[in-house]
Amino acid sequence: KKNVIVQHFHSLLENYCVLADNSSTRKKDAEYYNTELPNKFEESLIKLIENDNLNKFDWIFIDEAQDFLNQNTFNNLTELLLNGTKGNFVIALDTGPQIGVYNKLDIKFLEKLKTHTNIFNLELNRNFRNPRNISDRASFLAGINKPHVAREITTTPRIYEIENENLLTISNKLGEVIKKLLEEGVSASDIAILTFKNRKDSILSKCKFFAGKKLLDMKLCNIWEEKNNDFIFWSTVSSFKGLENEYII
Repeated sequence: KKNVIVQHFHSLLENYCVLADNSSTRKKDAEYYNTELPNKFEESLIKLIENDNLNKFDWIFIDEAQDFLNQNTFNNLTELLLNGTKGNFVIALDTGPQIGVYNKLDIKFLEKLKTHTNIFNLELNRNFRNPRNISDRASFLAGINKPHVAREITTTPRIYEIENENLLTISNKLGEVIKKLLEEGVSASDIAILTFKNRKDSILSKCKFFAGKKLLDMKLCNIWEEKNNDFIFWSTVSSFKGLENEYII
């Protein structure tokens, strides 16, 4: 979308430093990311504001905020908003064990922010990603209460072994597995095939159809626009992270 910019946190900071001609030549180590880059970003904002050269946004959506949010970061990011801290923003974050991954969330600031009269706080407690058995096990290991699981499928994995790992044997076996799922009434759009290999080396890049359904690389098309019953999508394991489907092969 032309009016939407999506960047990870440090890229956003670096881009504004470039705009202000205030980039760092320092080696990109922990000191750079933790101290120098945030300071350079703040200096760059001041410079851009003084030169009346700072484009502002109607909305800012801050995802995975538990990894970096504190009062100074929040104040600087809201400088990019029309109306500043009174502007429109959404902060999405995980609580509990996730906070400890980088241990950078300022919890006192977050609690203070949540009491702001203009802020609506919405807690999400449903697990949409995992089947119940995985969710229950993860909750036990993390020492947290079991969340409500939205997914209906609770089956255990089925194991299929292939002795000769070549294009013909793998494509034939995948074709058999997918054909069986389709015959059981599974929609093609509910099936995703994942590979641990990169796209260039994966046999899937050489396959066009399985069980009469076209195979589409998720990197080359928009799954949300193409999602219908004529396609089966495939992806690498790493690039599929954050997405989900009912049947994963």
